Amino acid sequence: MVPASARPTGPSAQELFEEVERRPEAQPCQFEEMKDVAQKEEGVWRQWFCSDWAELVVWWHAEDHRRIIGFQLCYSGRALTWTADKGYSHHVVDDGEDGFKGSPVLVAGARFDAAAVARSFERSSVSLDRALAGFIHQTLAACRL
Repeated sequence: MVPASARPTGPSAQELFEEVERRPEAQPCQFEEMKDVAQKEEGVWRQWFCSDWAELVVWWHAEDHRRIIGFQLCYSGRALTWTADKGYSHHVVDDGEDGFKGSPVLVAGARFDAAAVARSFERSSVSLDRALAGFIHQTLAACRL
């Protein structure tokens, strides 16, 4: 069971997609790469991108920047993670405010709307490298959680 503090309070993935569809400019805010991202793990090169509806972290093999180790897409109080060795996981972000101040943590149990998230990602990914965007879009669309 998902604790009350971990239940998403923001819009659903479908609501996010519908909001993007209603925009007069017909284009969501594109992902922008964050600069000077801390590289914390040996053997892993990390990129971080932000848009108006999501944040994307991509982990690459440090010696081969063409080989993706995994990625995490955070949106609306949820996080979808895919890694080459473990596959998919989807979580709700527990803000740590349940009774006392704690650190935010990921809690299992969130429903994942693969089609809506993949559509929103595709519309926001024009600014990303074409191969990276295609890989992440296909991986999102194929997710069956």
